[in-house]
Amino acid sequence: MIRKTLSVQQPWSYAIIHLGKDVENREWWTKLRGEILIHAGKKIDRDGYDWMIKKGYNLPPIKELKTGGIVGITTLYNCVTKCNSAWFFGRYGFMLKNSKELKFVPCIGRLGFFEFDYEKALAEEDEIGGICE
Repeated sequence: MIRKTLSVQQPWSYAIIHLGKDVENREWWTKLRGEILIHAGKKIDRDGYDWMIKKGYNLPPIKELKTGGIVGITTLYNCVTKCNSAWFFGRYGFMLKNSKELKFVPCIGRLGFFEFDYEKALAEEDEIGGICE
């Protein structure tokens, strides 16, 4: 099944899946609603990592953060300009719920939302050891 996918730098993608990060900050509005895949970009936001550590969040070492692939799934249920969440810093907040980890599948990210067939890529990776379009 092809799903909309959003690329999010680490450690923010980790926070969505494992730490209850309930809002993804963006400079653009979206009308999209429903389940989306979370892609962990190859780039790591070291300032963001340091901010989370200072706030007391339990993160794995930077070298252990998965990058360059699908890491989870969440439900985007609203897009707001104001929010009481401690995770909200941006112009727009994509409100998220029901986030959960998925088996990591390597994949090239893109800007904005992009389409990706996780189930097909997972089957192909299991079958022939790592192909991802």
